[in-house]
Amino acid sequence: MPQTVNRCTTLALAALIAFPVSGFATDWDQHPLLTDRWRVSLGSFFQNVDSDLRVAGAGGSIEIPEFDFDEALKVSSDDTSFSGYLHWRFGSKWSTAFQYIEQKNGNTAILEEDITWEDDVLKAGARATGEVSSEVYRLFFGRTFSEGPNHEFGAGLGVHWLELGAFLEGEFMLDDDSLLLERRSVSAGAPLPNLGIWYIHAFSPRWAAHGRLDYFSASFDEYSGWLANGAVGVSFQAWRHVAVGLDYNYFELDVDVDGGNWFGSADFKRDGPFLHLTFTW
Repeated sequence: MPQTVNRCTTLALAALIAFPVSGFATDWDQHPLLTDRWRVSLGSFFQNVDSDLRVAGAGGSIEIPEFDFDEALKVSSDDTSFSGYLHWRFGSKWSTAFQYIEQKNGNTAILEEDITWEDDVLKAGARATGEVSSEVYRLFFGRTFSEGPNHEFGAGLGVHWLELGAFLEGEFMLDDDSLLLERRSVSAGAPLPNLGIWYIHAFSPRWAAHGRLDYFSASFDEYSGWLANGAVGVSFQAWRHVAVGLDYNYFELDVDVDGGNWFGSADFKRDGPFLHLTFTW
């Protein structure tokens, strides 16, 4: 489903860019990003992916080293996924936003180095299959502190709900030096609160630039570490209720995990362009 949405979004954006906009005059005075109550952005996130993991046994053995999942399994660092954003203004100063990001990468490869997973080892030279996945649901409540005909600045509080998962399948060497073909998987999920800011500047009723940043650094539930989620971009209002936009999105999560069936650490980094259609009303 996400791949179909990505293809449809890319084709729609290409058609929109190629289709001539009737002149440059507008029948609206301000950019809709500054005035409309509802905003929905749907598009493709062309992300560069980097995943480092450490999976310890029950209780979290600190001797187990972290390994570069993408390098070990020769996973491509380039990935295209669906991303969506919803923004709603309510009242004169308040707004709420929802964002969804998903990623899933995997491969089968011959290992060049040993990988320690929980208390067992996949030896160099073994054939292994693995996958790492993450889903991020972002909910944000904000207040506008400065606004004018051409700009808006605000700040607020939010929460990121994270669903992290990974598996490895291959011949594990056990404590008694025997080999066992097995699939090992871990997962964890929890909410992480964060602070956030945003800014919009309209150069004209058609062109606008925008940016936002969310940050969290603390221990919460089964996570301890930090999270950063930001974007900067430009938007061209082709018609009154339809815009095309190009953002640079950055998401990084660096945490120790101690719960569910995962004891260890995860460092997920996703960054790249987000090409999208935005509908406002």
